Amino acid sequence: MSDKTRAAAKHTLANLKLLIIDEISLVGADMLYRIHKRLCTILEMNENTDPFANINVMLVGDLLQIPPPMGHQVYAKPIEKEMLSFYDGLGDEALWSKFQPMILKHNHRQGESKVWADALNEIRVGIASQATEAMLRTRITKEEHLDEKALHLFYFNKDVTDHNGKMLKKLPGELISVKAVISMPRGTKKPDIDPGKKTIAKTEFKDVFEFKIGARVMMIHNKDLTDDLFNGAGGTIVGIEYSDKQQAKCVIIQFDLPTCGAKQRAKYPNYSGRYKRFNGTPVFRHEHEFNLKTKSYGKKYFHAAKGKLLQFPLRLYYASSAHKIQVKL
Repeated sequence: MSDKTRAAAKHTLANLKLLIIDEISLVGADMLYRIHKRLCTILEMNENTDPFANINVMLVGDLLQIPPPMGHQVYAKPIEKEMLSFYDGLGDEALWSKFQPMILKHNHRQGESKVWADALNEIRVGIASQATEAMLRTRITKEEHLDEKALHLFYFNKDVTDHNGKMLKKLPGELISVKAVISMPRGTKKPDIDPGKKTIAKTEFKDVFEFKIGARVMMIHNKDLTDDLFNGAGGTIVGIEYSDKQQAKCVIIQFDLPTCGAKQRAKYPNYSGRYKRFNGTPVFRHEHEFNLKTKSYGKKYFHAAKGKLLQFPLRLYYASSAHKIQVKL
């Protein structure tokens, strides 16, 4: 971090007194240590003696919920070599030991729905009694419930893709397909396409993004967090603009949150002005760099050549995986 960047960050965090990290089950141990080290760097504190630069930190969540993808849980050892050596150096003073647990014992969320609340409490610890199983089986249905206002949650990505396809087919209007432009280093093979998600390599970008005007979509990339254009922002396609060569130049989104894309709308008044009644935000194709292959030698990992793709940072959003919706919330 350069001195100029550190000074700017220090100014931004000058009045920070409390840092709240929600959905803590999804935060890996490595991330917890990176937050600590970054705060100490910015605020010029000793990372060996000043946990989180002496900023109060509150962790909120349920550690029995979804764990961090490809990472150790927040209370365990980090994976990355730098973070692991720092963890080992702290010994009994490891960051997790600094927190004081406060267990919430009364469930207010389900209110009077005691049967449902009891079932959830069983399932969260890996238990399903006969009564709970019988209750859940009463909800089994063969109806597809192709309701555009109902978000479906699935376990498998293939089921998410299938449901999104059914909803797109049900929607009237012209089907528009945008093939990703992929640039590969010389001598390398084309990246794999995920069979379930139809995405490129290990990214969330679609190989072919198919949509119609009126389709529900979600951002799959943090385009601009200061403008609320974040991974998980949902909305509806209200228009599409083409280039002189009749190629899709930008998709106009009416986001569910009116704050999403305010800066983007001001930046491109020619587009947003034409869709002002929808509060329409232009979303352009995004260039994204990705790793082609990862090779493992012992405990060290080496990334091979990198490719680039150009595609809209969007996907249909009539259905989602349980893990994806957890991240979004």
